[in-house]
Amino acid sequence: MVAAPLVLCIFLLSLILITTAARATSTSIHPRPFLRPRLFLWSGITVGIIAASWVSTTATLGRGPALAAPVLTLAVLGGVIAAEVSARRPRGPVRTASLTARAPRRYLPPALTGAVLASVLLLGVLMVLGARTASSDDLGRQSRTLVYRCGELIAGRVSPWPGTFYTVPLAEALGAVIVLSAIGLWALTHRPPTSLDPGTDTAERHRSASRIIAAAGLATAVPLAGYSLIMAAALRSVPAMQQGVACAPAWPGILVPALIATQIGAAILAIWCLAVLLAPLSPRTRETR
Repeated sequence: MVAAPLVLCIFLLSLILITTAARATSTSIHPRPFLRPRLFLWSGITVGIIAASWVSTTATLGRGPALAAPVLTLAVLGGVIAAEVSARRPRGPVRTASLTARAPRRYLPPALTGAVLASVLLLGVLMVLGARTASSDDLGRQSRTLVYRCGELIAGRVSPWPGTFYTVPLAEALGAVIVLSAIGLWALTHRPPTSLDPGTDTAERHRSASRIIAAAGLATAVPLAGYSLIMAAALRSVPAMQQGVACAPAWPGILVPALIATQIGAAILAIWCLAVLLAPLSPRTRETR
């Protein structure tokens, strides 16, 4: 399976990028201190786009589109974290030490963070539901179809269905995204100030936190939309009754409208996250006390 090695490779490349940024920061002085962080950020975005395009066309049976967003996110997070690690203290005649206690939640955008957490919860529910109800397909590939029964006979099966065939590699990729997101929030909290003005430094941390949350949100919103679309399409093919006999499972009629609403919400969240990545939020500057 090509997906798991690729996810691991992108994860390791992100860590290498972060380490390179840290070493470069500690051993050199750059005449334009804001150029290097942007270089790391856009390097991550570029690598992510290339890797996502490649995995979406090479991974088989629909795994590629499911993994494209997490793979893109891993590279973007690597660039964001490297940009944070490469941040330098401002050069000036006077330096002041801030006694403000910093915590990651202080810099998180509340609305976007809440939406991302909701998408993670919904995606987890759909992944568990899909894995527990999936069966092997006609070629023996495990957990790719949904079997429906009418009475004592197996009436048919619908495919694709997001069982463990898709859930396992996606869970691995999302686990790597969570790890890098946590590293990124830690890095932006503990890095040195980039400005002598506390308000400007706080705004920069807000923007970095927004990028991290948006990247993580993109990694969950795209698979969530895909899961909702696939499950709704499959459940529409399950008859409620056949030859006067009720068919099981009996919950498609209830679940399909909810899946359609989830798909729309996930698409809106994905657009929101992309907008934040391209033009990060500009929150009100909080005064450092």
